[in-house]
Amino acid sequence: MKLLIMEDEFIKQSAIDYAISGLEITSVSFHCIDDVYQYICNDNESFILISEILSVADIQIEHISKAVNLPNLIGIIFLSQYGEDIIEMTRHIGQTFNFHNVHGLTLPNTPEQIREKILSVIAQEDLKEQVNDIPLLLDPIVINNAWNNDLFVPYFQAQFSSINGEIQGIEILSRLCLDGLIYIPDCFISVLIKQNRITEFTYRILQKTLSQLSTYSEFTGYIALNIDYQSLNTFDFAKKILHIVHLYNLDPKRLTLEVTENQSIINISVLNNLTIFRMAGCSLSVDDFGTKFSGFSELLKFPFTEIKIDREYTQNMTHSSRAYKVVKAICAVAQSLDCQVVAEGVETKQQRDLLLALNIRSLQGFLYSKPLPIGETMALLKY
Repeated sequence: MKLLIMEDEFIKQSAIDYAISGLEITSVSFHCIDDVYQYICNDNESFILISEILSVADIQIEHISKAVNLPNLIGIIFLSQYGEDIIEMTRHIGQTFNFHNVHGLTLPNTPEQIREKILSVIAQEDLKEQVNDIPLLLDPIVINNAWNNDLFVPYFQAQFSSINGEIQGIEILSRLCLDGLIYIPDCFISVLIKQNRITEFTYRILQKTLSQLSTYSEFTGYIALNIDYQSLNTFDFAKKILHIVHLYNLDPKRLTLEVTENQSIINISVLNNLTIFRMAGCSLSVDDFGTKFSGFSELLKFPFTEIKIDREYTQNMTHSSRAYKVVKAICAVAQSLDCQVVAEGVETKQQRDLLLALNIRSLQGFLYSKPLPIGETMALLKY
């Protein structure tokens, strides 16, 4: 792997070479961004770019687009005289090009900080390669055939206690097993919503989950089920969910409903269903808090008992003090409302340590476990 270093008054190759001593990384320095572009177009070795923030006006847009789509670009690190707010904006610019491995440090910085950033970029790339996502939306005809052949199955991601490291509960996820491939919800959920099948889909996944769990009496934790507002608009939705729960002799107090929003529609059906769930003893969670429509207005309208911090905040808080302050504020709001907090998307020890410092009691993410079938999930109880 190489570091491509755009040298200037403050960024020197010698200082960065000192920071990476002992690592199997070489460095190449440049003084002109056009020279960097020509170099990367003619070299196939993986690289990380280190540079000051350059104005987009100084770089041809087509060059940016081509560069960030190169398979050998691992990440970008800005060592910048600008503040964190400007660095954060560069991350968003990278995201508009569908490139997310962008990090930054405000000058001055130490060799240890530079080294840590380089290792963070490499770790994020390694994690991306481990995740077997298939990020394409399946054809509705394919999804229809999968529906008719009942090919959707539950997967589970464990939620761990930050106090004793034990499994507190599991979130029910879903997968489509088709032709030897396993498709994640991004490939099919939106289609099911458009087809008005998400409610029946939820019933099916819950039934399969409770059927599988019936053979694992040793698991006594809670079960988190994602529900969509389209389902909440079905007047008897809560009644049918609780009927399934009772069929499998599950205590409703062990069921957490994670409300995910595609649009915020408040009517008598939504209010009725949420009220019935709470009267039965179920917990209600605001999923992906702070994103899309999920926010403070929902905390005022509905009897939520849990706030789930979105993975975007969890993953940004290690390199963005603004993200950290937002998470800290969410925790303060949750405490004042007697709501529990779950942080999802925990992928590094650094993220975990920051969340522990905020007294967040439930953690979920690849640092602990990826989504797994029931047998592999229950095997985690033994450790």
